Amino acid sequence: QLTKITKITTLARASVMPFRDSKQTAQEIAKILGVYYILNGTIEQDGNQLHISVQLLDASNKLDLWTNSYSFDLNTKNLFAVQSYIAMSVSAALDVKLSHKEKAQLTHLPTHNMQALEAYFHALAIRAMEHTAQSHQKAIHLLELAVQLDPKHAQTHALIAPMILGFSFNWSYHP
Repeated sequence: QLTKITKITTLARASVMPFRDSKQTAQEIAKILGVYYILNGTIEQDGNQLHISVQLLDASNKLDLWTNSYSFDLNTKNLFAVQSYIAMSVSAALDVKLSHKEKAQLTHLPTHNMQALEAYFHALAIRAMEHTAQSHQKAIHLLELAVQLDPKHAQTHALIAPMILGFSFNWSYHP
């Protein structure tokens, strides 16, 4: 959700994943990445409960600018509400004023279908972590499932085409 805020620049997931289990300090990581702030968090699922802890650090002085924890029933409304709240809280901690358009984008529910959302996020995770023909094809199949479950979820449509195109360049695609 933070990518929807124009005055906040975020790095691509692929840029920060090498630091996931790093022993380096926040200051060292920030220096390598060329950033001033680090948003760190954990997500744990326990049945139908989701537990999220988030921390915004000022890397220059090691101070927490903002931290919070959430526990809630896993459904799309709650999930997007927490994502929106986190984005709004981070922007407030950084003294970034949100436009009316940004506020509207942050509160928009892109889908009400939890299964479609799970398939979409699972495909994203596979895409980010694995780079084999089998994993790529699995991600495409998950995106196709997400489209079947919610044909109006624009983010799935936006991702599936480049995934198929990328697959066809590296391997051969057979739906």
